[in-house]
Amino acid sequence: MKVHDSSTWVLNHYIKHQSIKKTFAPLLEKRPEKSLDEWFRFLYEQGLLPVEKETKKAWFDWHKRVNKKELERFIKKMKTIFQGPDTDIIIFPLNMKHGIILEELDGKNGIAFPGFILAFWKETLPEIDQKALLLHEYHHASRLFHRGENERSISLLESMIMEGLAEWEVANHLGEDHMAPWAKNYDRNMLLVWWKKVYHQYILLQGRHTYKSLLFGGERHIPPLTGYKLGYDIVKTHLSNNEATLDSLTLLKKAPETFLTGPYKMNEGLH
Repeated sequence: MKVHDSSTWVLNHYIKHQSIKKTFAPLLEKRPEKSLDEWFRFLYEQGLLPVEKETKKAWFDWHKRVNKKELERFIKKMKTIFQGPDTDIIIFPLNMKHGIILEELDGKNGIAFPGFILAFWKETLPEIDQKALLLHEYHHASRLFHRGENERSISLLESMIMEGLAEWEVANHLGEDHMAPWAKNYDRNMLLVWWKKVYHQYILLQGRHTYKSLLFGGERHIPPLTGYKLGYDIVKTHLSNNEATLDSLTLLKKAPETFLTGPYKMNEGLH
């Protein structure tokens, strides 16, 4: 379990004049089938601060505000609680021109892959919110590990429950103030309208590519991140009324359909 600070790589690029390919080798080696251009296109889409002369100071400034030792201590504690996998975590400074991440995600973004996690955040993000992001993404890695899911097998319901459970754990370990902004959007009445109108009939769809628009919203007139917030409301509704005392490990292994209770109960069951 290790946190890799990408800013140290880039400082080597600036100071020792290492090539970008050599500088980013610890990441590129994780998916060797991807070209350097493909990797950087993806990283920039996810929020990477560009590596160029004009951003050199921003990389240095971001580096000064990272307490890697404390982040590693925290995530190892979560590994013990979740009994999760050994997962490399690579952290990056956020491009402050990435409006969507700044406005909708409060200046932080993360992606969990099998075996590693990528995390991006703005320089001014408080350390506790850095931990919240890492906890959220490592919880994903742990749930995938315990449930044996992958990108092709995972259902829409499972993806929604994953998002909801991860934020439930953020609230439990770090406090509700440090939850993602989307967990505080939209009221129950609006969510139930979308659930009954659209979501309930698609929850068994498999493969994240088949339901991306439902999970992230922004299409079919669905508000942004409605699938995420529905997942949190389903989890919160079930656990608040039924199993709030269950430990984190039990919740990680709990089947997604068992969370469908109260107003989200499927009258005819899941087949």
